[in-house]
Amino acid sequence: MAQPAITSRSEDFAAWYQDVVLGGDMAEPAEIVKGCMVIKPKGYAVWELLQRALDDRFKATRLGMADQLGCQHAPDWRIGHEPLR
Repeated sequence: MAQPAITSRSEDFAAWYQDVVLGGDMAEPAEIVKGCMVIKPKGYAVWELLQRALDDRFKATRLGMADQLGCQHAPDWRIGHEPLR
């Protein structure tokens, strides 16, 4: 059976996102709560990979929660703003 066409991302981002998530079998619409999606195991695995990759990038640049918590060793990456201390 042929896969349905995926909407162009530049044409309609929301429709494209829905097409990719549903077509990739990563989530399905909730039966009871309108507008909610139920994440399937494959979708959760993708989320964990993205989360891990972003976490590694934040830690590599030392821009994690340290500056928000007032850590004196965090770099001041907010140009033109006083550090949180």
